[in-house]
Amino acid sequence: MSVLYKPQARMTIYTTIGSSLQQGDIAPGTAANSGEGLAPYRTHQQEIGYKLATRAVDFSTAWFHLDRPFATVDPADNVFRITGNQVNIGVEAMITGRIGTRLVTYGGFTVLDPTLTHTPVPETNDKHFVGIPTWKSNLLAEYRVAAGPATFVSVNWQLVGGRQ
Repeated sequence: MSVLYKPQARMTIYTTIGSSLQQGDIAPGTAANSGEGLAPYRTHQQEIGYKLATRAVDFSTAWFHLDRPFATVDPADNVFRITGNQVNIGVEAMITGRIGTRLVTYGGFTVLDPTLTHTPVPETNDKHFVGIPTWKSNLLAEYRVAAGPATFVSVNWQLVGGRQ
């Protein structure tokens, strides 16, 4: 469900609440229930954002909160099961624009706090999710070459924060 408000013709303020059903994870080969699929689960998300469109540039920013079940091998019995939640809280900003007649750019920056909650193991409970960076940036530029209407040169730059 989304609610949008347009204070001006080129501005949008929005809020979205969503719930999606996802296929359950498959147990890894090292688990006692190897290859077994877990039951489907729900992911819940809330987002609040702002978008601005000008003649040359589109800008958007958003805050989001995503909560989904987290599955892992339970050390007590070596069974792969839902053992907590993964909660992702973050902000993102994106900009897309045309510079002149031949150059188009797309860029974005995301800051993320992925945390495991409600786990039975004190070492992982309320801790940062391992392997997910806390920030990521990206800039893509496409230049239309004069050789033809469908000839482009693209450069894609990405920089990602450290993973814990």
